[in-house]
Amino acid sequence: MPWVDCHIQVCHPRAPWDAETPSHVLVHRTLSYINGTDPSLGSRQQGRKNLYDAAKNRLDFDAASEIVCNCVRDPVYGAMVQSVLSTRPIDLRVIMPHPAFEERGHPVLGPTNALPFVFAEFIAEKLGCEADYQIEQIARVGRTNLNRFERFLWQPSFRGDVVRGCRYIVVDDVVSVGATFAALRGYIVRNGGTVCAVTALGHKHGTDQKFPISPATIKGIEALYGACVYRYWKEAVGHDVEALTEPEGLFLQEWGHEREREGVERGPPLLHRLRTRLDQAASNSSE
Repeated sequence: MPWVDCHIQVCHPRAPWDAETPSHVLVHRTLSYINGTDPSLGSRQQGRKNLYDAAKNRLDFDAASEIVCNCVRDPVYGAMVQSVLSTRPIDLRVIMPHPAFEERGHPVLGPTNALPFVFAEFIAEKLGCEADYQIEQIARVGRTNLNRFERFLWQPSFRGDVVRGCRYIVVDDVVSVGATFAALRGYIVRNGGTVCAVTALGHKHGTDQKFPISPATIKGIEALYGACVYRYWKEAVGHDVEALTEPEGLFLQEWGHEREREGVERGPPLLHRLRTRLDQAASNSSE
């Protein structure tokens, strides 16, 4: 990981948000409902846990199919269809972030999670379009155990052919702050495609999540860290503050307010504390 003058600097380009960007990640269920930890499942809890483990960790497509069929909610699917129809796509494809199956003819640690594949095929079949596996995730596939600051520094990157002019529906099994969706959308947009809908089977709270950062959140970040935060974030992380997702932006606001309550002044002192925290995250993860 590159350091410049004792400070971390990585490059994670993202495409700017535009009028075609979906306003929300559409979410079907709580994560606890999907993975079998929701008490409301009653006697079905253990069975769901077993299915989830097989689908998530052992590439069991039958288990994944049962979960997807039980978890997709019609109102969420309907909202996704409306989002797609509003763009009037000529070429429509469903895509999901997934690791490569092989590298230069040699086996690698390929996918273990069947849920994104089954979810993509489910949506594609209902819409009468194609599930596209051409774009592969090539960096830091496993982000579950990273904290928020480490996730800023280790973001996924992608390779593969994007069909120019095509409109993509991006799906995944779980969304947290939307960083993987934002990175994949950026790759698609930079290579001539468009993302017209984004959806996940599950989220911690089971509610739709705002996707692009709002003007109010951008102003809140500037108010806390000062105008220099824009240049610093671009240098340190590799994309603009304006390219954050709304949950990412709200996290930076919340963290800044916590430091402020501890006595750190707004502006340069708080920005210095942010820089120190990101450098610390890079050092800890590297170790």
